[in-house]
Amino acid sequence: MIEEQELQKLNRRYLQVTRSMAKQDMSRAMQSTGLSRDVLTSIAELSLEEIDRMQEMKYLLLQPRLADAAFIKMLKVPEDARSSFISASINLVSHPLRKRIEKCN
Repeated sequence: MIEEQELQKLNRRYLQVTRSMAKQDMSRAMQSTGLSRDVLTSIAELSLEEIDRMQEMKYLLLQPRLADAAFIKMLKVPEDARSSFISASINLVSHPLRKRIEKCN
């Protein structure tokens, strides 16, 4: 099946890029992927053979950083402003003060 093959390619590429980023600059990898240091460390330690085995999962391994509503809004933002919109949306969600406020509600 074409969809399954494409999904496998996407999973493999995602793991390879994430592994490379984690090995080069952990802080940047954490910011770019939204994954924890522990998860990134585990991915960085994967061999290419392990990545090849993991790619065969029938589920997409990566997950979107934006909630559905934010993703839909992002699609309506002019292309030259999308990067700023995404950055602001991610910062809003991950900001420590916001997390504390949400715990109180």
